[in-house]
Amino acid sequence: MRTMIRTNNNITLVGRVTKVKEFGKDVAAVTIAVDNGRDKEGNDIPSTFIEVKSFEPKTYGMLKSGMLVMVSAFFRNNNYEKNGEKRYELDVVASCIEFLESKAVVEARE
Repeated sequence: MRTMIRTNNNITLVGRVTKVKEFGKDVAAVTIAVDNGRDKEGNDIPSTFIEVKSFEPKTYGMLKSGMLVMVSAFFRNNNYEKNGEKRYELDVVASCIEFLESKAVVEARE
């Protein structure tokens, strides 16, 4: 008997916004810090910083550093050639960004 395993190219990330940058009117990116919890001794494990690209950047103007967000995304290969050398990158591309707290909450915390 052979079992077929279906794969799915979806990830969900929950973290705090650290940086927002625009590459043009149609592309933007947000970097979020994802908490990694604590080790066995109770010490904080450093956060992972993930850059998420978007090809519908209209919501990026509403993001503020420190805001808690949930990002639904997928992986996309970004292969190109630079100076005669092939480069291979794996981009995280947002399909949806949900605000888990309001801009007012973030501003009040500051």
